[in-house]
Amino acid sequence: MKNFINSFYIVLILIFVSCKNEQNSKIIFKNQSQKEKGIVVKDINYKNVSNIDTELDSTIYKLEICSSDDYYTDEKERETVLLIRQVFVGDSCFGGYINIPKALTYSQKMKRQAENYTKISISIQNKEKTFDEVWFWKQEMCDGEMAGKVILDEGRFKYKNHNEIGIKISYNYGFPGYYKLNTLNFIKEKNKWKIISRESFNTSQDHQEKYIIETGNLHGHYQGELSDTFPPSEKIEITNEMIIFN
Repeated sequence: MKNFINSFYIVLILIFVSCKNEQNSKIIFKNQSQKEKGIVVKDINYKNVSNIDTELDSTIYKLEICSSDDYYTDEKERETVLLIRQVFVGDSCFGGYINIPKALTYSQKMKRQAENYTKISISIQNKEKTFDEVWFWKQEMCDGEMAGKVILDEGRFKYKNHNEIGIKISYNYGFPGYYKLNTLNFIKEKNKWKIISRESFNTSQDHQEKYIIETGNLHGHYQGELSDTFPPSEKIEITNEMIIFN
């Protein structure tokens, strides 16, 4: 009888372990399937974070970037931010960066010259579950700086003696052998997006200033030449002068 009871407990333990392993395998499978969609589930509490794959032409971020009521937020009070990369010849869109050779071939065959450029668009999901474009950056297709990658993150800033949340728009040059990252920092103040600072981080041995932060000259021009605050109806153009510096 004692052996039977011991055997019974052993069977129960094996069943429990088996169920636990099956549950874990489902979590791993969910991680893999979600990763294909650009989202990674980090733990069994299903805390979604953005999986940054800089080779994708569209990436969805879940970020807490403002306290405004203009945008849709999930159960964790995060906004949904969409980054898209596209190729244009004049008014014709050729899709993602993989189509650059096709776009250039088309441009060469055109009888009249058209502007060849890439466009990075950053949009935020509104209450109606559609996306409003807020930032965009256009570059000539022949521009060598195009080799870099734009990545997004949420920011925590000290501004006017207050703690503020915002968005960090970073440009990673991706040079071999060293790291160079330029960042524009935005907050939403009185229903308007405002650029409050920009940062540069450079690990090159030839570069003396490894890290700098600027709170003036934020457009890459003389301070005061352009407004740092953008109305809600105005799309914010990121220029080369703003984000390519130091």
